[in-house]
Amino acid sequence: MANNQKTIIVTHVNIRQSISFLVLKLILIDILTALALLFFFLLPSSYISMEIKLALFSSSIFYFLGIIVLKTLLSLFTVLQWLCDYYEIWSNKVTHKKGIFWTKKEDHELVDLKYLGFEQGLFGRLLNFGTITLFDWKNEVKATLYLIHNPKKYYQLLQHLVPTLEREEKTILEHSKDKD
Repeated sequence: MANNQKTIIVTHVNIRQSISFLVLKLILIDILTALALLFFFLLPSSYISMEIKLALFSSSIFYFLGIIVLKTLLSLFTVLQWLCDYYEIWSNKVTHKKGIFWTKKEDHELVDLKYLGFEQGLFGRLLNFGTITLFDWKNEVKATLYLIHNPKKYYQLLQHLVPTLEREEKTILEHSKDKD
């Protein structure tokens, strides 16, 4: 039997902000919607005359439909914004693309990078997100891959692609079994 292994060639890797933040933003939208509904029903009558309050209650179906449409549009915008803001690591550059309707693209050539930083706090370790910082010495620009998922993997990938970078890691101390 012949060895029929196939090779997969990966040209670049796409990285997005951690999905934990997308979920937190959507939960925040739900909480703000609930507060808007509570405000409508619990508004003290001392601020509003009884005639206006009766008119508001009689048109409450439009209020609820408006809240639903607004919440749906805000949720859709939040998801689209998350989808359209991402980083790409190529073999020769790191690219940041963002924008829903008008895309902005920022390239950083790997040969121009001088510094590679990695930060991950306690919540980052728990939810597997962190920030990678790059310094492009040619353009004198600091690029930040902000709160991305699985940052250690991409940090190691960048170390592998450019082994001559100055590096700095700021993480919560890792416990090791062989430290005795």
